[in-house]
Amino acid sequence: MTCQHSRVSFAIATCQPTASSDPRVNGGEMRRMLRVASAASARLVDRCDKRKCSHTEVTQFYTPGFEPVVFDVDGFRFGLAICIEINFSEVFAEYDRLGVDCLLLSAYPVDSVFATKARAYAAIHNYWVSLSVPAQTTYLFHSGLIGPHGEVLADVGGESGLVVGTLDRADPALCGALESARPWRARARVGDIYEERRVTDERSRVRTEF
Repeated sequence: MTCQHSRVSFAIATCQPTASSDPRVNGGEMRRMLRVASAASARLVDRCDKRKCSHTEVTQFYTPGFEPVVFDVDGFRFGLAICIEINFSEVFAEYDRLGVDCLLLSAYPVDSVFATKARAYAAIHNYWVSLSVPAQTTYLFHSGLIGPHGEVLADVGGESGLVVGTLDRADPALCGALESARPWRARARVGDIYEERRVTDERSRVRTEF
């Protein structure tokens, strides 16, 4: 995926291992990763190592990462996730707490429910999700951009290609998700609004009586 802006340029490489599958390479340590590089300077800015590897990956091929990766581009904060991390809700919740505006998710899916999960996370956490998959898996679903309300905003279609979407905080269709739902849910997760309204009378304490 490549994004170019009048002031900022960056590039996200596709999911790839650091070396061959030969365990002798790099002392047997390999990572499944996304690389973040500046398109303007060709400088490596950061690297996201896959934290949630499959059983086969972690026991035979790769060493996992342990840190979330975020970076800022022109007032928007991006986070990175890889493939089966879609099955770990804590990954997406953590990026919400880190203030991500858009999560970049690259994967090789094996079922169509993968896209449903991505849309659900976008709607739950109210951030954009950029979903990138290989052309050979388009019979399951397509690469595209999902809005903070969980709806698909841009779709590459069934062929190889580039999908372009706009992250527009002023879009009236996203007002409920960005201006109401996300700040309210953040406040609700802290819990103060509920503790302030806790009732400690007898009827509240005893739950086995009418």
